[in-house]
Amino acid sequence: LKKLDFYVRMGLDQPQPDLSPPFLLSLAAAGDRPDQAGGKAANLARVAAKSGLPVPPAAVVTASAFAYFLEANALLPRLGKLLRRVVLSQPEELARLCTEMQDLVLSAEIPEEITLPLAAAAAKLAQGGGTLAVRSSAVGEDGASSFAGQYDSELNVAPADAIAAYQRVLAGKYAPRAVTYRILAGLSDAATPMAVLLMPMVPARSAGVVYTFNPPGEDCRECLAVYAVAGLGDDLAAGRRTPQVFRYTRDAEPALLAAPEPQAAVLDRNAA
Repeated sequence: LKKLDFYVRMGLDQPQPDLSPPFLLSLAAAGDRPDQAGGKAANLARVAAKSGLPVPPAAVVTASAFAYFLEANALLPRLGKLLRRVVLSQPEELARLCTEMQDLVLSAEIPEEITLPLAAAAAKLAQGGGTLAVRSSAVGEDGASSFAGQYDSELNVAPADAIAAYQRVLAGKYAPRAVTYRILAGLSDAATPMAVLLMPMVPARSAGVVYTFNPPGEDCRECLAVYAVAGLGDDLAAGRRTPQVFRYTRDAEPALLAAPEPQAAVLDRNAA
């Protein structure tokens, strides 16, 4: 039914996308604008505003910027024509169509109304010779549909390369896995515009993922689980590394239930 819904939506007139500025938002402004900042950036903004955790500064290139980029290059009709030819039971043809869609995005010119504020934000965030994380933050991502691992992010990006990295993240919206996920979730292309989050890279001693309730594959539904690896967490998120797992109660002051052997742990109890 979701697949049918997706293809029906492709055949109907869609609301016109918002092409108006702002094309760049501060992280503080993103929390109230998930329609422009996307789910990932909006959630991060709420964490920064309400949790007291030390969230790095960030900027968001908005969904309107993506719509303006598509309109300026007349890409919507061409992308729509290719999307209407997608059949999930034909993976080779899907891959070919997605390559063609990504090539359209990568070969288009980004208007300077986007590149100028993007370059200025990148330079400011990378002050002192740092590098950037350029991360997908599509509308609908990290919400009712997680899109975990479907969209692209780029790490250790030099400020001078931020515009090219931004364009590659936009193109990642049309990767075969992402297109397949949207079709299976019944989400139209127009309903999931791509915003992009810019953040300074942090030299991480360790990184990981926290499930605050019902961790996947765990036999303790009412526990909190920390999945941790040494260094950056990109390989963990992509499934390329096996994490060490710390399990806690979900009390106001969580108590440690289980942890890896101390000599093997990448985090001690307090750090976790």
